[in-house]
Amino acid sequence: MWSKDHIEPYIDFIKPFYEGKDSVHDFRHIDRIIGRLTPLSTGIMQSIRIDRLYFLVCFHGLGKQLSGNPEFCTRVRILLNSLGWS
Repeated sequence: MWSKDHIEPYIDFIKPFYEGKDSVHDFRHIDRIIGRLTPLSTGIMQSIRIDRLYFLVCFHGLGKQLSGNPEFCTRVRILLNSLGWS
């Protein structure tokens, strides 16, 4: 289903942006969700777009940057393009 190797580019990109966040919303929170991907996905009958799931897991705490920081959005687009998003 999911692969730590395939989620690494997302993690490498977002990890610095979670520094300094409170302990409930820091990178450890993201890491906990990543660790639960398999149990949470078990039994789902529909096909999962794993790349979208990785994005949602990793970026769910960065909404303000995505909506209000054009430079950040450009960097995210470059990352996603490098990962085959179009």
